[in-house]
Amino acid sequence: STMRAMADVKAQQVSMMEKLRREKAEAIHTAEKQKMRIAIISLIGGLLLISLLVFFICRALSIKKKANAELLEKNTILFEQKEEITAQRDEIAEQKEEIEAQRDEIMAQRDHIEEQRDTIKAQSDEIQASINYARRIQRSLLTPDETINRVFPDHFLLYKPRNIVSGDYYWVGQFGDNKVCIVADCTGHGVPGG
Repeated sequence: STMRAMADVKAQQVSMMEKLRREKAEAIHTAEKQKMRIAIISLIGGLLLISLLVFFICRALSIKKKANAELLEKNTILFEQKEEITAQRDEIAEQKEEIEAQRDEIMAQRDHIEEQRDTIKAQSDEIQASINYARRIQRSLLTPDETINRVFPDHFLLYKPRNIVSGDYYWVGQFGDNKVCIVADCTGHGVPGG
């Protein structure tokens, strides 16, 4: 029975060892399952992080691409505006040159007009002097007021030249008892005649 008890103890030890082996195998299996689960969770977490990183990189690239497109569009607009401003500047420069040419022409015309005005003024002064001289000559030919008052004491004289020199004239004289009065009209020979 000792043998049997020994065999039982050995069987129990074998059974216990078997049980320990099973428990150890089960613990190893559970540990491997736990490691596998941790590896899967880590892999999923890593993939999520990588996905988020890829998402943010793609988003950043998209924003940058959009910003570059907007910048290119703004640069194009600025270039067009620069071209327009350059064209306007050139047009203004041409207009300025044209205005300066017109100003120079106007100044030349003004100078010419001033020369003509000075010439005309000089001629006008000469003509005025000639007319005044003709007036003095005409007045010297008209009978003086004292002579008229002596010859015709009760008289009136209406002599109003339209211009400085008149085309009309008068003469009064006395020859013995004969009194003579001459009135003459030279129509159109006033200032032009002078």
